[in-house]
Amino acid sequence: MYEIPPNVTGFATEQIMDISKFKILCYSLQGFGLLKVVEVYEYRYPDNFYKAKVQDKEEKFYIYINYGTFVFGFSKVSDIYKLGGSFIDKPLLKEALKELDDKHSVVSANILNSEATKRNLGLLNEQEYRQVIYWYPDTIGEVLFSPCFD
Repeated sequence: MYEIPPNVTGFATEQIMDISKFKILCYSLQGFGLLKVVEVYEYRYPDNFYKAKVQDKEEKFYIYINYGTFVFGFSKVSDIYKLGGSFIDKPLLKEALKELDDKHSVVSANILNSEATKRNLGLLNEQEYRQVIYWYPDTIGEVLFSPCFD
């Protein structure tokens, strides 16, 4: 069972990744020849993530990172209200991100597309737990990459 890491909502601001670091990671992947960065989107309040539109040899897709947990996911969908079931695996990118910085993790599509339950929330503090329960996204991916926590 996957346990959603603490700071998923981004409330602990001292642990938030700056968007410039996300841009560096995206362009580093481009430098390795793994993809082409089409656009890195600017932060929008109250999102708990950054995202970039990219293209590899197979398809266009989006890289998401939860800026409080440093957890990545890949999706074919840009619309954050339609993320459920849209996550995909990119094994080469997963390995490259691990090599760039071992603080980052990439969650598999199987986990991201699976139903979020209270059992997945055991590591969250009371404030975060209440926020997630209040907005209660359907999937783990929708918890990790949410426009609702404020």
